[in-house]
Amino acid sequence: MSGIDIKYTTRNHETFDGYLTQPAGNAEAPGILLITAIFGVDQEMRELADAWAADGFLVSVPDIFWRQIPGPTADMGVAFDRYGKFDPVQGMRDITMGPGTTSRCHARTAMTRLRRRSRANGCCAASSQCTPTRWSPGSSRMLLSLHG
Repeated sequence: MSGIDIKYTTRNHETFDGYLTQPAGNAEAPGILLITAIFGVDQEMRELADAWAADGFLVSVPDIFWRQIPGPTADMGVAFDRYGKFDPVQGMRDITMGPGTTSRCHARTAMTRLRRRSRANGCCAASSQCTPTRWSPGSSRMLLSLHG
């Protein structure tokens, strides 16, 4: 499995990078919004996304650290620096509120765009890979309650 680099758009029409992969074939599939570890959309996250795609999932992986230091990093100092500067409220806005929206319920969000892909079956979940733990308690509940 190999995916493609994609662009996400915020409610303020700012764009940031991410990765999308899907299972082989043409069948519809459930989706996973994969929130990365502090190293970003690195080779490990791409391989995890590809492995889930091989198991039958559409997987979308946004670069949640694009406002601090975009792109993947293997440098522990850089990773922890951007984690320390990460604003979890703004991070949620970036993936839960799309262009021209003020309400998460009507958003063209990362999750909504995943659910609306031509191969999506409408079912989606979010998974956080250890980052950021201070963001996790409410974020999964919010994402799942907003997007079924």
